[in-house]
Amino acid sequence: MKIRLYIFFILILFFASHRLFAQSTNNRNNSFSNNLEVNYNIGFSQFYGDASSSGFFQKFSGELGIGHSIHIKKHLNPVLALGINGYYGCANSHKTTSASGAAVDFYLGGGYGDINFRAYLDFNSLFAGYNKKRKLSFYGWLGLGYAFWSTGLTDNFTSDYRESGDVISGTTDTYKKGGGVVPLGFGVDYRISENWSVNAVGDYRTILNDDLDVWRGGFEFDNLFFVGIGVSYHINPGFGKRKTKKTKSAPKEKQKEEDIKQKDENSTVAEPKTKIISDVPIYELDYNSARISNQNKGRIREQDNLVIETVKVSSTNTHGLVYRVQIMAKSSQLSNTNYLRNKYNLTDNILEVKQDGIYRYSVGSFQNYTLANEYCRTLKNKGINDAFVVVYNNGRRISLTSELKK
Repeated sequence: MKIRLYIFFILILFFASHRLFAQSTNNRNNSFSNNLEVNYNIGFSQFYGDASSSGFFQKFSGELGIGHSIHIKKHLNPVLALGINGYYGCANSHKTTSASGAAVDFYLGGGYGDINFRAYLDFNSLFAGYNKKRKLSFYGWLGLGYAFWSTGLTDNFTSDYRESGDVISGTTDTYKKGGGVVPLGFGVDYRISENWSVNAVGDYRTILNDDLDVWRGGFEFDNLFFVGIGVSYHINPGFGKRKTKKTKSAPKEKQKEEDIKQKDENSTVAEPKTKIISDVPIYELDYNSARISNQNKGRIREQDNLVIETVKVSSTNTHGLVYRVQIMAKSSQLSNTNYLRNKYNLTDNILEVKQDGIYRYSVGSFQNYTLANEYCRTLKNKGINDAFVVVYNNGRRISLTSELKK
């Protein structure tokens, strides 16, 4: 029953954090090596169970064992990581007082190891949000795995000795040499560079049987505590949008999608290369229509073998200017936008505009930047992390300048 509860808890962590950060994760290059972390820790271990009567600090006088821990984990988003852990260390303990207070002299010695799967939770990103420049992070984990050991228990008063795998006296059963384990712990990580960090961890393991110390009775579960320091190497760390380099082998469609994402990240359109003499801050460029005809009023001139049409929009007259919040851009047209409405509980109509070969989808209609920006924050709270304010003039998207934000 307890194992099922642990599995259920891990699944809840996964789906909850994945929903919170799904769009920010989906909008970057999802190679498996991105945000992969490899970690090594070394420290000391302590055993707690039937063959133990010393406290934490008392164990420093001869009951410590060296432990090694290796983690490989994949950060799915700023909050949650999943990974695998391998541990091996010593299981040393000395019992000098029985439960009744009588003097005894038992000594436990041997080796212990386990392999377990874990869910890691970053507390800083959970409560304070993701910050790529953050140096110090606190995190915890919960896992489930399989443990194996080879231990022996000696009674120094009677010279009696038994070890894991031996038959239990008076029965046909034997002391187990392995079983389930549940690791639970806490760590502190300090980033010294983009790819390297140092950390300190405290890892408490609950063995799901009572045979690690070759002693049945008393404690229902045996326990190991590991404290260590280590170093981590982070492969392609960071969340958000990445710039991707064009390669000859990359599919054209995939590269086009990446270009769209990078273009919309900057939330602007190309500025004219011509020298602007007037103080009017808004210029709309339509290269295709300028090549075909000269239907619109304005100046047409040729520079660098490129025909450019500059359309003047009055800075005082806001007629025709509409502020909207863009939520998606694609190179191909969506067949149906209802799934966006249902997914993010949108009540506004979703406007589709094709410009420069790109389909852009936006919501809302505002007369100034302040109102549009407030609505943008509302959409981000709904999970649309990449929403941003855009401005349209007579149905075409133009550059959102500092003047238009006033």
